[in-house]
Amino acid sequence: MRVSWLPVLIAGMAFAQPPEKTGLWQLSGQMEDLVKRVDPAVVQILTTGFQRGESGEAPVVRVSRGNGSGVIVDPAGYIVTNEHVIRNARSIAVLVPELDEEVRFQSIVKPGGKRYPARLIGRDSQTDIAVLKIDAGRLPHLEFADSDHLRQGQLVLAFGSPYGLENTVTMGVISSVARQVQRDDPMIYLQTDAAINPGNSGGPLV
Repeated sequence: MRVSWLPVLIAGMAFAQPPEKTGLWQLSGQMEDLVKRVDPAVVQILTTGFQRGESGEAPVVRVSRGNGSGVIVDPAGYIVTNEHVIRNARSIAVLVPELDEEVRFQSIVKPGGKRYPARLIGRDSQTDIAVLKIDAGRLPHLEFADSDHLRQGQLVLAFGSPYGLENTVTMGVISSVARQVQRDDPMIYLQTDAAINPGNSGGPLV
């Protein structure tokens, strides 16, 4: 996958900030503030398990590794993620982002965070929700919002670690506040057009 930073650099050099923040400048500043508030509570989920594979004619068992996202919902270390992220995992680890920005962004290669072993507290495959616990305290966290207050067309940000890329955010709108995938499906979903890729699963929509 190719990642280009050139458009960001050009935009930063080509446009000077106006004396008074209005319009898009004000919106951009609000988005930046929101990202700074949310980022510390978004974690990366790392899993290890076993998967059946084939080697010639004989079946073999190989080690499989996966990654997803999660969000800290309690300062005592409780984390919510998707159940399919930790399904069939023999071990689960959580990478909590580094709070010190000078340390966090000193390298673009190494992930800036602390790794914790995680315990599975509960899971539900129908709602695709799982709760993890790490032994840490006084963690930054996010609170749940009331989905009844959402409106179609409302701006939202999706946070997570797509393809294992730590601390990523995409923007979109609420496409539907009550999407039923199948007619007989008892689950009702929120639909968004924000970019969601493998690894984003379990991250918050803010």
